[in-house]
Amino acid sequence: MGHIDTGDVSDTLAQEEVVRKERMDARSLGLWAGLPSDRTNCTEQEREDLWSALLRDKPALNPWFLVGDFNAVIKTEKKRGGLPFRPSEGLDFLNFMAVAGVRDAGFSGSRYTWCNNRSGMARIWKRLDRLLLCGRSLELPFQVMVQHLGRDPSDHASLLLSVATRLDNKPRPFRFLNIWTSHPGLLGVIKDCWAQPVNGSPLQVLASRLRNVKNTLKQWSRTTFGDIFEGACSAECVVAEAETEYDLDQTEQRRSELHHARARLRRAFVVEEGFWKQKAQVKWLLDEDRNTKYFHSLVTEKRRRAVIHRVRGAVGEWIEEESQSGKATVGFFQEVFTAEGGLPSHTGLEVIPKLVTEQDNSWLTNVPSLTEVKNIIFVMDGESAAGPDGFTAKFFTFA
Repeated sequence: MGHIDTGDVSDTLAQEEVVRKERMDARSLGLWAGLPSDRTNCTEQEREDLWSALLRDKPALNPWFLVGDFNAVIKTEKKRGGLPFRPSEGLDFLNFMAVAGVRDAGFSGSRYTWCNNRSGMARIWKRLDRLLLCGRSLELPFQVMVQHLGRDPSDHASLLLSVATRLDNKPRPFRFLNIWTSHPGLLGVIKDCWAQPVNGSPLQVLASRLRNVKNTLKQWSRTTFGDIFEGACSAECVVAEAETEYDLDQTEQRRSELHHARARLRRAFVVEEGFWKQKAQVKWLLDEDRNTKYFHSLVTEKRRRAVIHRVRGAVGEWIEEESQSGKATVGFFQEVFTAEGGLPSHTGLEVIPKLVTEQDNSWLTNVPSLTEVKNIIFVMDGESAAGPDGFTAKFFTFA
């Protein structure tokens, strides 16, 4: 008879008990976590069983995240070496992510988390380990960052998870909301502000007037639109109360009040949808395809992708603390833009053939007419992203 090592079994049971206890502690705090075990290195059928088990464990409302080795590659750039990547390899995992409503949290560090540690042409790299977050997790006031550490001595890289509180007390830049153009009083506000006398060169006058309009619109939006999201919630409450009043007293006055309340609610929804649609920069949906939740999910995903996890300092060190990374970034660009450079060398220009004729050069250097400038502005996409001053093309075509 063979000998059975009960020590390994006891260690495994102890580890599973620790994981179970940590999961229960997290659930008591409102966080649900799924931790795929090493059994993800299994057959396709067993992986599908694991996806089904994780879906059954998914909470209805609480934040949920999954972390571990999923043994699945979903993109060509996530694999190097071995047989060429086939899209069908990660199709079942992508379907699971879509059904579960989870997204990859991103990472910093090496692009691969696993290597077979072979040499030469037999060496294969893959990104198998990842952190997945549900939409509810992305709405929390925390920023989750994932860093791929070294693989030695294992063939898998360890994942370092960091959670930082999002700083919402930073000054927010001005952004012109295109939905403001639906208000009949906006044009008058802009005209009155633009008519104020300003001195200086033409560019200084333009910059000063845009700055005055910006400050005026900030105050105007607070008094005219207020809090967009609070307005939608308040309008819903008013409609609910009006419906209750009309059920109890079905008079013409109550019916009129209900219709007015519903009209204000529809207006509030249009304003809220316009805000999220502009933030998401979605241009292919029709006007009838209203889905504020979809726009919000796109904005959340954009914010997650825009996070800078760390920056490299002047001497090559990694800086992860937010305030220090900000200082390092500012210092880098200050050095770039204030560096003294020598005069450009014209050596060798004589061997480059002249492809621009004198006539072409004269046409290119001509000052454009006001009509040409206006035509260019009016063909700009009003739904495009705002410029550094916060104004979109919609503002210039409207005003």
